[in-house]
Amino acid sequence: MAEAETNLAVMLAGGQRTRLDYAQAIAWWSKAAAQGNTVAANNIGSLYQRGGGVSRDYVQAATWYRKAAEAGDAVAQENLAGLYACGEGVAQDDAQAAAWYLKAAGQGRMINQMVMATLYSLGKGVPQSDSNAVSWAQRAADGGLPQAQVFLGTQYEAGKGVAQDDAQAADWYRKAADQGSARRSSSGTAVFLWHGCTTGQCAGLHVPDLGLRRWHTDGPRRDAADGSRQNDAG
Repeated sequence: MAEAETNLAVMLAGGQRTRLDYAQAIAWWSKAAAQGNTVAANNIGSLYQRGGGVSRDYVQAATWYRKAAEAGDAVAQENLAGLYACGEGVAQDDAQAAAWYLKAAGQGRMINQMVMATLYSLGKGVPQSDSNAVSWAQRAADGGLPQAQVFLGTQYEAGKGVAQDDAQAADWYRKAADQGSARRSSSGTAVFLWHGCTTGQCAGLHVPDLGLRRWHTDGPRRDAADGSRQNDAG
């Protein structure tokens, strides 16, 4: 059963109530991936990207992420986008990065929605468009992402992509502040790390780390027979 194989591998890779064994983890994930389990394929990509129990290999990471991404796994789409953004394991390509982030954002991942807002704001991989930036940020802000709420505040305050409205700006800043996040960059634009980069510098774009590096730096996901997938939030 692919779900059981995937979750057993998670325990082996994390040393949870069993001896840490990356080789066995990869073996079990490979079996699950061969059955079409995208979580397993993505988790193998994560190990290769992080160098967890295997030699770091971005080409292998991209190969496994792509298997899962093309099958519709939103986290894998995000991770593959990060490799394109940084040129790790694939040729650096802003347009490809944006295309894969867009796919993940379309599945409701708020962080990727905010990434798309940032890309449209900067014209990175997509045509510059303040109105599209606001549209994507609105989705994430409505979902409760504080950084997106701050971004909307800056847009309303500056009248970029929307009619200038200090009351709306204050309202969005307040919503973010109520969540304990009132971050604003010196330029007035909230920007996000290109996910997957091993440094804060990627494709010539230096942006602040807002603490939203994705799960692949934190650990693999579990799968569940009911379709729920641990660590998929965001």
